[in-house]
Amino acid sequence: MSREQDASETTPSVEPVVRFDSARNRLEDFILPDLQGQSFQFKETESDHILLCFWGTWCDPCVAAMPHLADLQRQFGPSRLRVVSIAYQRNGEGGPKSLARLSRRLGLNYPILLAPTDQPCPVASAMEVQYYPTFILLDRQGNVVHRETGATGDKIMRLDRAIAAAMDESVMTVTKR
Repeated sequence: MSREQDASETTPSVEPVVRFDSARNRLEDFILPDLQGQSFQFKETESDHILLCFWGTWCDPCVAAMPHLADLQRQFGPSRLRVVSIAYQRNGEGGPKSLARLSRRLGLNYPILLAPTDQPCPVASAMEVQYYPTFILLDRQGNVVHRETGATGDKIMRLDRAIAAAMDESVMTVTKR
């Protein structure tokens, strides 16, 4: 099977949509396909905080950060913190099947959504994502609480501190140190 055939057979048919209030810096809603091609709708997320992660499999620091996000998801549970990743695959690299394999290999326990490959991702555009990975912590109403770009040890610790502060938790609990 050629690369073009594989991409066309696995391309989700969900139309990406975003509603962002830039005056309030609030993400009101978005719809993107998940790995199975089903619609994921942000406003249906029932969680105190949502951590959006914009990443790609071609980005080594992105992939290295994924297990830490799975640890955070396990630690807090989806009612307190819901990790939602949005994968950007440049030049058609990968696709739902390769992302699903990576998710299983890394033990990821949160949704992986697919950014469009034929147009800019409306969620990334609305959130002004320019670098990968970018982590954006939102409260239940979609207000931006914290934003972090990059996945160095210092940046992951800063993200952990922001999550701890937002949840009124000890940083020691979040980072397990």
